[in-house]
Amino acid sequence: MFLGNTNVDAETGIHYGMISNHSLADWVLDEVYQNGEDLRYNEIRDDLRSAIKSAVSDWYDKDIDFAIEDLIDACLENYESDGYDPRYYETDDGIVVQTSELGLWVFKSPISRMAPVCSPCVPNAGDLDAEDGRHWVQAYSLPSDWLREGLREREQRLIKESHLMHIERAQKASDE
Repeated sequence: MFLGNTNVDAETGIHYGMISNHSLADWVLDEVYQNGEDLRYNEIRDDLRSAIKSAVSDWYDKDIDFAIEDLIDACLENYESDGYDPRYYETDDGIVVQTSELGLWVFKSPISRMAPVCSPCVPNAGDLDAEDGRHWVQAYSLPSDWLREGLREREQRLIKESHLMHIERAQKASDE
C-alpha cells in the first residue's frame, strides 16, 4: 500500500502527528478552543460572502464590500459553535495544531520523533499515542508539558530514542 505524501509536510518530509484528546494536559484543548481560529465560522463567512456577491452580481461594485461585510456580521451576530468545530491554533514557538473528531493533529512543531503509522482513519500520519507498530515514521510531536501527567516521561524517552535511531542510521550510512 503506497500512500505517497498523504499527511506529510511537503517542506520537511516529516509526517503529521495525531494524538488522542485524552492524552493531552487539561489546559491544551481549553487553550486551542479559546484562542484558536474557528474554521467552521470562517467557512460560513466565506459561503455567505459568495452567496451575497452572487445574488447581487449584476449590480456588484467593490465599493459595496463594506456593506457586504456588515451584512455578514449581522447574519452571524448570534453564531455559536457547537464546541466541536475544528480549531486551528498556532503558537509563537512554531507549534501548529488542529482539532478533529479523532484527536489533535500536529501539523508543525520544533519537536519530532519516530512513531508508528496510524490506522486507516488518518493514513500515513504518526500515531503519537502508540509505542509499537510495524511501520514507523518521523512525525511532529508536542512538548511534554502539553501531555497529561502520566505520559510526559514516556514522551521524553521516545524523543531521545528517536534521536539515537537517527544517529545510528547516519553512522551506518556514512560507514557504507
